Amino acid sequence: MANPSSRYDLTGRTALVTGAGGLLGKQHVAALAEAGARVVVTDVGLAQAEAAVAMLKQATPAAELIALDINVTSLESVRAAGEQLASRDITVDILVNNAAIDPKVTSAPGVMHS
Repeated sequence: MANPSSRYDLTGRTALVTGAGGLLGKQHVAALAEAGARVVVTDVGLAQAEAAVAMLKQATPAAELIALDINVTSLESVRAAGEQLASRDITVDILVNNAAIDPKVTSAPGVMHS
């Protein structure tokens, strides 16, 4: 039987996580980076994506994380992000479509707001 960690080796793969600035999105990014993937960290605003990258880099300094803004409700925004990635010769192998509108979950236990 294969070593479980080798089954999840994503070295050489690129993952894109939408809504990566949220609590669950950061967990997706961390897991993918731990498995060796380069991760495109996206959120509706570049500031949110960059903040997520900065936080995650503290825990995993060797991770290759790329901040990008994508509003998944805008075809124009999605196309622009695709063009930005293509201009950097980045091809996405894995998509984690984590973006959500409501409800938002905060870091306070059990707290949800709209």
